[in-house]
Amino acid sequence: MPNTSLKEGVMVDSVAYNLGLRNGDHIIALDNKIVTALNRVPVEIVMNGVEHIQGVHSNGQKFDLAITDKDRAVILKSLKHAKFLEPRFIANVGYVDSTMFAATAKLQKKDQIIAVNDKNVLYYDELRTQLRENAGKLVVLTLLRGNDTVRTKCNVTTNGTIGFNPGFVNKFEIKETNYNLFQAFVQGFSDGMELIVLQAKQFVVIFTVPEAHKQVGGFYTMVQQMSPAWDWYAFWRFTAFFIIGIGFHEFFTNTNVRWRLYHVHPLGNGYR
Repeated sequence: MPNTSLKEGVMVDSVAYNLGLRNGDHIIALDNKIVTALNRVPVEIVMNGVEHIQGVHSNGQKFDLAITDKDRAVILKSLKHAKFLEPRFIANVGYVDSTMFAATAKLQKKDQIIAVNDKNVLYYDELRTQLRENAGKLVVLTLLRGNDTVRTKCNVTTNGTIGFNPGFVNKFEIKETNYNLFQAFVQGFSDGMELIVLQAKQFVVIFTVPEAHKQVGGFYTMVQQMSPAWDWYAFWRFTAFFIIGIGFHEFFTNTNVRWRLYHVHPLGNGYR
C-alpha cells in the first residue's frame, strides 16, 4: 500500500500521539527522506535511528518532530500490543459477533455508524474514541443503512467495544509488482540483504536504545509488519540473532556475567 494512497492520513496510537502525531496527519518524510510505505516508518525510526518525522497535520500545518533514543525505546516496547501508525479509514460493519451487544442492537453487515449519542463520527478512530468514552454505558447509535438512517440503543463493554469488526468504506490503492525470473532473483537478493542488515542493526539498537534487549516481541512485530504472512522460519532465525545480541549486551554491560565466564574451568581436565 503506497503512502501516497492514504488520502485520509493516518490513525495514531497513544505513543505516536505523545510524540506529537495526530489522527489525520500525513507522514511525508523521515530525516527528509520521502516515505514510500507506512509500515516502514517504525522500522526506520527504531533500526535506522531516524531523528525527525516530517509531515502535515490535517489542518494543513507542517510539522517536524524530533525523535530521541528514549522515544525509540517506547515505540519498540509498544509494538508488542499496539500499532504505532495505521491508515485512517471510514468504517462500516464488516462482521457482527453474535454473542455481543452489537448483535443485540441488531447491527447488520454494511451498516455505517455515523453518530454516538448524537455526536457525529466519520472515521474509525473517531468512533473508537466515542465508544471508549462511553465504556460500560448504554448509548444511542445512529446508523446509515443503505439510504435509510436508523437509530438503535446499544450497551458498550467496559473495554469500550460493542462486538463488531470494521469493514472499509473508503478503498485503498494496492500496488502490485510483477517480476520475471531475473527480476525476482535480483529482488530476492535485495530483500535478503536488507534482512541481514536489519538483523545486524539489532546489535546497535540493543547497545544504544534503553532496555531494547528486553523487547524481542517488539522487534519481531516491527519486522513482521514488513511481510503480510507469518513465517516460522523467519521467526526462529530472527530470535536466534536477537539472543546472540542479548548475549553480547550482557557480556559487555554485566560484570557478573564476565566474572562467571572468566572462571569457567576448561574442558578436558578429566573426572574429579
